[in-house]
Amino acid sequence: MNNTLKNISIVIPTLGNINLRLTLASILNSSISVLEVIIVIPKNFNFNFDLSEFSRLNIVTLITDKGGQVFQRSEGFKISKGEFVLQLDDDIEFNQFLIERLVSTLVSLPKSSSISPLLTNSLNRSVYRGSFTLLSRLFYAFFYFDFLLKEGSINSFGKSIGIITKNMLMKVEWLPGGCVLHRRGNLILSNYFPFKSKAFMEDLYHSHYLQVNGITLYVDTNLNAIIEEPKNELNSNRLLIDKLNEFKIRKYFFFLKGINVAKYYWTCAIDFVVICLKFLYLKIVEK
Repeated sequence: MNNTLKNISIVIPTLGNINLRLTLASILNSSISVLEVIIVIPKNFNFNFDLSEFSRLNIVTLITDKGGQVFQRSEGFKISKGEFVLQLDDDIEFNQFLIERLVSTLVSLPKSSSISPLLTNSLNRSVYRGSFTLLSRLFYAFFYFDFLLKEGSINSFGKSIGIITKNMLMKVEWLPGGCVLHRRGNLILSNYFPFKSKAFMEDLYHSHYLQVNGITLYVDTNLNAIIEEPKNELNSNRLLIDKLNEFKIRKYFFFLKGINVAKYYWTCAIDFVVICLKFLYLKIVEK
């Protein structure tokens, strides 16, 4: 087991997010040493981070011909050497035991498995809890006829439902992309995301292709990693254009999943109304 725990590659695609230091600090303070940390950066991006404080980590800097989170990650996967490969976003934090315990859980599962921890805010509350309020439940029931909100599922309208329940191992239909542990032989090495915009829904695409390859997905909610609350990233200047880009990405995802096209237009109409209301709210708040 000790040899297994040391045989871990970490792949982090980045454009130089200032929080990358927090992610690297989490790795540095881990209860186990990893084999390598591969930081993947586009060649035309000015990456001016001083990594000297993380000299104890075996950091490999990979320069790619172009950007894109999915492309950068896949290029990092290709050069990874560890038996286990942990994909991380560049703004995620975790405690010293997360990596060790993720590997321990994955080792206990069938070899055709990938696993994530629960994603929480700094107060250890699931970032998906907003979907389970009474108002949200009524919204899903009325507009998407989803009365159960099954955790970790993708409903019949292509909407991903997050996880809030703690202290259990759950088999799920999708994994959030911020922190996922794989066996190297199960990695998706192709650039499966055929879009140039921000990687909306890339975790759903990734989960789809993993499952096509026979990989079973799990979330261990005994463990958690900390990310920025999605609502804190809202920006009125990008809100509408981002949503239009997301509509294009969603259309292809519906095609992949074989979801009825009428449901696609229904979800777009509902989302457009919601995003217009959010836009007006942000404009009022920003004044």
